[in-house]
Amino acid sequence: MTDEMDRTARRPYRDPRSPSVTPLPSARLLDLRPVAGVPIACTLTGEEKAARVGEWRELLDGARPEGIANGLRWRLSSTRAGRAAELASAEQRCCAFFDFTLHLTAGGLIFEAHAPEEAAGLFSDVFGAPPGGTSAAEIHP
Repeated sequence: MTDEMDRTARRPYRDPRSPSVTPLPSARLLDLRPVAGVPIACTLTGEEKAARVGEWRELLDGARPEGIANGLRWRLSSTRAGRAAELASAEQRCCAFFDFTLHLTAGGLIFEAHAPEEAAGLFSDVFGAPPGGTSAAEIHP
């Protein structure tokens, strides 16, 4: 690295619109949505899949699922956010067609799982109900 680059890297960022405020440069967002053309397949073995389903059931225990377009939504305690993120990340590695959204609010965590229509069977295997429009009564009779 040259001296010029080194000096530039250490110089604090100053927003020209507001000289009294020094915001941080915007961070790049990581897009975890599935890429078009990703195969609808799970790479886990039977035992691994059973264990993962158990982990999802434990995380979502006691939460009432709401049917949404191509998925389900759960409202969870914010204390479950870390575990939800870990599981969503692990799930993306074996089932890249899944799409997860975690939204922290003052009231807790809103967790959503989505999948393309072609993945309804796998979605149902993992989350216990098909994606989209499914009422809680249909999920837990």
